[in-house]
Amino acid sequence: MQAAQESGMMDRGVVLHYVETDRLDEYGTPVGPYVEGALIDLGFDGSPKEEHNAPAGGGDTTQAEGSEVKFRLPLDTRISNLDRIKVTERFGELVADPVTYELLEAPRRGPSGLTARAKRVM
Repeated sequence: MQAAQESGMMDRGVVLHYVETDRLDEYGTPVGPYVEGALIDLGFDGSPKEEHNAPAGGGDTTQAEGSEVKFRLPLDTRISNLDRIKVTERFGELVADPVTYELLEAPRRGPSGLTARAKRVM
């Protein structure tokens, strides 16, 4: 099952690991930089969801793309809910402007891989 799951991961990205520091921003909030980790194969589902800005008349088309996505990751991926993922390739093609996503929850382990919900970092 793991091999089948991983062979279906047609995208690639970099895990950005959160590293806490003693730096503070102008409001006194701790600032933690993200350090690039491993380049991994992943599955990316970025399709808009019906609940995002649904038209007033109903229907299932959206007016704006939702920022929430879902990732499928290999079981051995080292990642926490504080980390981010930068998508660098889609379907084997380099992304001209890589997009970064922050995890909304701890990755969930399934029988063949990890899944994680994330949102686009603006």
